[in-house]
Amino acid sequence: MAIEQSAAAVQVKDAFEFFRRGRMDEAERVCRAVLQRSPDDFDATHLLGVIMLWRGELESAEELLNRALTIDPTSFDAQLHRAAALRYLKRSEEALAIYTDLIARKPGFGEAHYGRACVLIDRERVADAIVDYAAAARLVPDNGDLFNDYGIALARAGRNEEAVAAYDRAIAIFPNYERAYNNRGLALYHLGRHADAMRDFDKATALDPRYTEAFYNRGALALAERQAVVGESGEALVLERALADFDRALSIGPEFAELLVCRGLALRLLQRDDDARASYERALILRPDCVEAEEGRALCQAGLGRAEALNIRL
Repeated sequence: MAIEQSAAAVQVKDAFEFFRRGRMDEAERVCRAVLQRSPDDFDATHLLGVIMLWRGELESAEELLNRALTIDPTSFDAQLHRAAALRYLKRSEEALAIYTDLIARKPGFGEAHYGRACVLIDRERVADAIVDYAAAARLVPDNGDLFNDYGIALARAGRNEEAVAAYDRAIAIFPNYERAYNNRGLALYHLGRHADAMRDFDKATALDPRYTEAFYNRGALALAERQAVVGESGEALVLERALADFDRALSIGPEFAELLVCRGLALRLLQRDDDARASYERALILRPDCVEAEEGRALCQAGLGRAEALNIRL
């Protein structure tokens, strides 16, 4: 029995190494092989649950993590991962209760503060989430995702200077973190630092050529700044570049109403009224109550392609 247990431990260690390297199929195969011989092996059950969680197979993940906790009810990590599965399953009350219990029983458990902050954000409790993000940031100072999410919460609270500092930390940890660059660009835009924001959107699109939101943000900022360009030819060039970003975003997908409205505006200002109207109509299919799309379509129908533009907000 001791020899079998030792062999299983070695195999689970191998499975974890596969998992760490992103070789999920091999990690799963090893875990299942261990569990065929030793169905009550906690480590193999727990790791297999984490693999399912990583893959987004949430019901299987929650079942496996529950099973792991029947084997070892004291495991903080299994409880942490089960709470994450419950959060993604939209069972936020249960997830919140687990995170709160973990924090009470294990003071200084930064990952539990982080998890609870994410649930609180889901529930629109931004101020409470910021308190937990701040605690997690002190306790887990090397987690780039944490600082990116912290920045998002701060930005939602209108605390953009602090959000920029959080994104700075995320980028210091992961220098090629395209989402942190995009998010920092948004915060910089709201601080009026438009040139810095544009540099961040440029960086985000360079790092991820399929990053829809970053292309949209870059195009929307160019559209908002077009009047600072001297001369009609310069403005037309800015509009063409913005339109190229909107078209790139659409080619990647998914479509969303704000993207189609901004694209319609660029087309309208380029006096391509028929194309602009089609873009506004696509926006209205996605969001029938979109006032900006209704107004833009009406201006196109009236032939007012160069009328005063709608305000652009990123």
